[in-house]
Amino acid sequence: FDGTEVGFDKVTGIRGMYATRAFKAGETLCKIPSDCAIALADPGLHGSDIPTVAHVGRNWLDMYLSDEEKIETWAPYLATLPAPGAKNFSPTPDYFSMEEIEALEFPPAVEAAKKRLEEIQTLAQESEGITMEDLQFATWLVSSRRFAISMKIEGGPEDA
Repeated sequence: FDGTEVGFDKVTGIRGMYATRAFKAGETLCKIPSDCAIALADPGLHGSDIPTVAHVGRNWLDMYLSDEEKIETWAPYLATLPAPGAKNFSPTPDYFSMEEIEALEFPPAVEAAKKRLEEIQTLAQESEGITMEDLQFATWLVSSRRFAISMKIEGGPEDA
């Protein structure tokens, strides 16, 4: 698309899509074919399979990192993802201790961080073969990289 570039900042190493001109409200910046997107939910279930972001993280582990064919198919993308402790890994409250979460001092942020940590812990305990550490990282990963894709599904709501 005219007016955008994909690249990375040479100083910070942060990658992304950049506007190279002004855009009007509602103007399309880019289009990505749905077969180029990693699906982390079943559109036919209208979100019932991902009630929390921790569930999205679990789906990432179940659907992609447990399937050798998908690992091979998505290898070029997977190779770009950060790993815990890597230079391009920026921990969020997902990795904070309770003491660090309390130090946020903004009640909505404290509440949201505690709730997400509890969701990750509970789901990890309920999920066979998934460790707390793996789910914690997967949840961080998907929450920092996912976008909702609206699509029409016959017989379903407009935004599935």
